[in-house]
Amino acid sequence: MGNENEQNDNNENVNTTNDGENNKSEPEDLDITLDDDDISISLHDDDDDVDDKNENQEDENENKQADGVDINNESDSNKKNEKKDGDSDDSDNNSDEDKKYKSLHGYYQSLFKFNQYLSKKIHFTQQEFNAQSVEIDRHQSKKFSDNSEIGELKRELIKYQNEVKLGKERGEKLENDIKESKETRDHLLRSVGRNTKPSK
Repeated sequence: MGNENEQNDNNENVNTTNDGENNKSEPEDLDITLDDDDISISLHDDDDDVDDKNENQEDENENKQADGVDINNESDSNKKNEKKDGDSDDSDNNSDEDKKYKSLHGYYQSLFKFNQYLSKKIHFTQQEFNAQSVEIDRHQSKKFSDNSEIGELKRELIKYQNEVKLGKERGEKLENDIKESKETRDHLLRSVGRNTKPSK
């Protein structure tokens, strides 16, 4: 039993070793070149070819970049700058147009509101003017009427003043007449008294 177990263990180790060797890597391909004068055989490793190709590609890219990186960068930067300048110009133009539009729109709204205010103000002023015109006409009519009344009163006053003056003149005349009448009476009385005295 002990020998069988050891043999089984050895077989398992051998199998494990073979599996490990099989799992290491794929076998390398042979690169065979047949010429009339020469026959060459070389191992072809895909990984090495890939690495060589990558290195060659990197070298070519580096050379290309060394030759054209400045030009490409300069052209790219110029294009970007031109694009940025164009975009900035477009954005500036758009912003300027937007500002102008907003400014004009605000100015139009202000004019519209001011026009409404003027219309209301004109209507109110017209109403006030009409009311004032009616009031002025009424005052002028009243003034004319008052002037007529004042004129009439003045005429009546002058009439009364003339009548008073005439009354004074008549009064003075009557006083003079009375005075003369008294003098005449006194004279007559004296004359009658002398004629009635008895003779001796």
